[in-house]
Amino acid sequence: MGTALLLCEDCKSDPVIQAFQQDYDIRHVVRQRDALAFLRTHLPDLLLLDLDMRDVDPYLITEEVRSRDPAGSVIMLGISRRKQDIPEDLYQRLSGVL
Repeated sequence: MGTALLLCEDCKSDPVIQAFQQDYDIRHVVRQRDALAFLRTHLPDLLLLDLDMRDVDPYLITEEVRSRDPAGSVIMLGISRRKQDIPEDLYQRLSGVL
């Protein structure tokens, strides 16, 4: 069973997240600083990030993983309730690290 880091406020009951519970030990945090603290001591197999959360920088989260394991792969599932696509500036920043 792999480990997943879930950064969200209220998405634990989301059906997508529940589906991952079958294959991953999910560590849930609600603040970016808690996610960064977790990543300083653990390298999860999967990142599950709520892209709608204010004060969360997905780029910073992925950079923390890369700083510990530059050759490793980052699998990130972004969860968003917006009807529009990911904002272009976020897409551009993440395209260099994912």
